[in-house]
Amino acid sequence: MRKNVYISLSIVLAIAVLWIVAAFAQGGDRTRPTLTLSNPPNGTNVTVGNVTVSGEASDDTGVTRLTYRLGAGPEQEVKITPGTTVEFGFTVDLKPGHNVIILSVYDAAGNRTSSTVTVSYAAAAASPLPGAWPSPTGAPPTLLQAYWINHYVTATDSQVEVKYMQYRPRQFDAGISLIRRAAEQRFAESKLEDPGPYRGWDVLILPGGGTYTGSTGKNLLELYLNRTARVGLIWYGNPQDLPSWMENQGWVRGADVKVDGKNYPVFLRTMGAGQQLLGGIERKSGRVYTVLLAEKDGKPSSPPPVPAGLEVPKPNAACPDWVHDQYMVKGFDGKMYRTWHPQIDPVYWCYFGHEHGSDPRLFAAFDKIAPAFGYVSQKANADEPHTGFKLFAYDDNQGHSWLIQFHIGTGGRGRLCTRFHEYNVWVADRKSGELLADLHFMTDTGPALDASATGTPDDPGKANTTRYKPAECPENLNIPMNNDQGRRRIPQINRNGYETWQPSLPKTLGMFGARGYNTDNPQTRCSAETDAEGNPTCNELIKTTSDYDWGENRWFIIAEADANKGFGIDASTALATGVFYTDPKGLELRKPTDPDAVHQYIKPGLKIAHITGERWIPYDPWWVQYRAVPSGKVFFSGHNLEDSLRQPN
Repeated sequence: MRKNVYISLSIVLAIAVLWIVAAFAQGGDRTRPTLTLSNPPNGTNVTVGNVTVSGEASDDTGVTRLTYRLGAGPEQEVKITPGTTVEFGFTVDLKPGHNVIILSVYDAAGNRTSSTVTVSYAAAAASPLPGAWPSPTGAPPTLLQAYWINHYVTATDSQVEVKYMQYRPRQFDAGISLIRRAAEQRFAESKLEDPGPYRGWDVLILPGGGTYTGSTGKNLLELYLNRTARVGLIWYGNPQDLPSWMENQGWVRGADVKVDGKNYPVFLRTMGAGQQLLGGIERKSGRVYTVLLAEKDGKPSSPPPVPAGLEVPKPNAACPDWVHDQYMVKGFDGKMYRTWHPQIDPVYWCYFGHEHGSDPRLFAAFDKIAPAFGYVSQKANADEPHTGFKLFAYDDNQGHSWLIQFHIGTGGRGRLCTRFHEYNVWVADRKSGELLADLHFMTDTGPALDASATGTPDDPGKANTTRYKPAECPENLNIPMNNDQGRRRIPQINRNGYETWQPSLPKTLGMFGARGYNTDNPQTRCSAETDAEGNPTCNELIKTTSDYDWGENRWFIIAEADANKGFGIDASTALATGVFYTDPKGLELRKPTDPDAVHQYIKPGLKIAHITGERWIPYDPWWVQYRAVPSGKVFFSGHNLEDSLRQPN
């Protein structure tokens, strides 16, 4: 019996020894990798349908795989570069409600470590768009605030179109043409001969047709009304065969109008203030309808009052200077500065000839700030043209509202040699409206580069190193270009491509990361001469002949935002927090009484990083809302309202 026990123990020991030997023969690694998550915090609540998951995995023998599962879903691979230490960042699409994300990391021996994080997703209600900018004269705005056509470029992706559209307040009368640039659209002039009972109404002229005649959607035309209005549609098809949406909405036939010798019916309906959607014509007419508007009682709107002694603004014409001079704000120093205004004045419907980007009222803490154009540059003794100040407003989908003000116009020669430009950053808590940062400085945009050196500005290589040598600033050849400077890449007239500006972001103001600003359609481009050494000289800045190039389509990139790097503010690295004052470049502290002192504010303890979405494009030409889009879906159409932009913009 005892002998059998010894035999059994011997067998067990032999098996154990063999197992150990085999294990060592195979490498002997039974140590699991280390997995550390940095984002999102467990229990996070989000209001958008995706979240960036980031962190670090490590293993002495090397991390080889990273996967994730959403709840009970299948295991999905995350692309990584194997190594002993792997930093990762990727985006997970969420489902409404409670989401459990399970991450697993593997080493070469197949050892696995898993970690779980929970995220709750509830879509946020869309913030209402601001109404018409209030007039200092107290005059009421026009009936129509904004308009556009929703043009679907794919089955699911649309872009805002305003080409061939024009709103003409109180001008529906005999002799007016109901189509713009008729020959270009291959349509007749569409002269109104008899306005019927609608004389003096407002008229919104739409594109004649093209792809829009086949539209079957319910949201072809998007209108924003300032108040309740009586709306009419001139229908160019059979009045007995209307689109289904007109039948369903109860449009009522009114009196006819006469266009090009033919009578056409007008269908009427009363519509309330705010957003209104009108559908397509469903191939039931050879051209798109024309929109008429009157006050809710059917009477034409009254011309707005004009202060005594001032020039009367004419709709659809250049604004008198006094209208432009109404748009002013007080800076921190008590001085009055020009500020944002829309492309078209909302009261007189006259044209300013330039635009300033996003409506600052999109910013969640607008009531706490003053976008003063030139507040910093005048303290730096720099003269920056008013037309070059552009605003970028967006919600980062992480609970923060951002507003950037950057002097980045493309209409003049000054940008070729001007290295420092005014840059302002405001950040707020989207939900509470608390102001988190209010920063102002002259950013160093480094040297001017030839964006056409390799054909297109987004092609790396020579476009990032070939400097211009203009006659008025040959020192551009010697401006440093490292992490402390940005750069301006300006294309040439004989090449296509956008213009890219990269600002420098001072760590002394707590800023980190990078941003690139692209003007898709720069208004002017460099001539193509070179000097004896082969340096491009940009002897002239030339306005392009393209009808698209008015400099208003600007988009920006937050470099590596989807790889957990992005752009943000860390109060711990700033010169100070709370309210403090710096020199115009934001590099040194100043006393509030110093003549060049610039006001700054950072909430103590603030640390935010925008890490969602790399590409942000302007959605519409009225509020200029910036929205994140995936790579490959940067769709653009001109935002030059009613062909009103001029040079410089």
